[in-house]
Amino acid sequence: MELKNTLNNYHIEINISDEECDFLDSLYLPSKYPISSVLPNYEPNHELCSKSISIAKRVLEQAKEIVS
Repeated sequence: MELKNTLNNYHIEINISDEECDFLDSLYLPSKYPISSVLPNYEPNHELCSKSISIAKRVLEQAKEIVS
């Protein structure tokens, strides 16, 4: 979410919803600063991993378009 907000301040729009940002933040922050499990209420499964990778790939492609 922080990156999305920073980009918006520079009038750069990335097609990622606030919900998707919250979802990725829920995985990223605990994995960077572990206190307990990264996914305290979930077991990593194919669906969760696929969703994360799909969002990341889409944002990466948009970022490539912006910088080229």
